[in-house]
Amino acid sequence: MLVTITVTCRNKIEADKIALALLKKKLVACANIWPVDSYYWWQGKIATAKETMLVVKTLAKNVTKTKKVILALHSYKTPCLSIEKIDTNPACLSWVKSVIK
Repeated sequence: MLVTITVTCRNKIEADKIALALLKKKLVACANIWPVDSYYWWQGKIATAKETMLVVKTLAKNVTKTKKVILALHSYKTPCLSIEKIDTNPACLSWVKSVIK
């Protein structure tokens, strides 16, 4: 089963660092990174920030290891990881399986 893990990062440098670490460990098949405007509750009030979104594609068997790497490299006290199982086309799933552990 294909799984995507999404997390906002402080900036592109942090997102790049996490993505490359995951790719080098062959825990993920790819990473997508783009700038986002974030609005959220923090310490009792609404906050805003320019952040960078990181989405990685992996297999269900790698979720725990992938989460550990993200949390170890992330600068936020409370990063929010969203994990979704994805129904995808057979060719995509085959490619993911062929490139990661």
